[in-house]
Amino acid sequence: MDDEYERLKTEAYKLLSDLDRCVHGRHALDSCFNCPGGHSAGNPHLKPGQVVGYDYTGRPYAVPVVGELRRRADWLSTGGVVTK
Repeated sequence: MDDEYERLKTEAYKLLSDLDRCVHGRHALDSCFNCPGGHSAGNPHLKPGQVVGYDYTGRPYAVPVVGELRRRADWLSTGGVVTK
């Protein structure tokens, strides 16, 4: 059970870490010679401040600013303003 839980946590973290990638597979702000200007444009479907769901109390999960995808608190915001 513990091994399965750890595997699921790892998979969830990988998914969360990939959400800022551009269509060419590069993280936002990384070099990407296929994106305009030579830097990754990030995920065109998830923009900072965009609400993507809600926690169990009804607080919105919104896409945080680029580079802040890994902490839950950075997703609990409204219009890009963290409400921790």
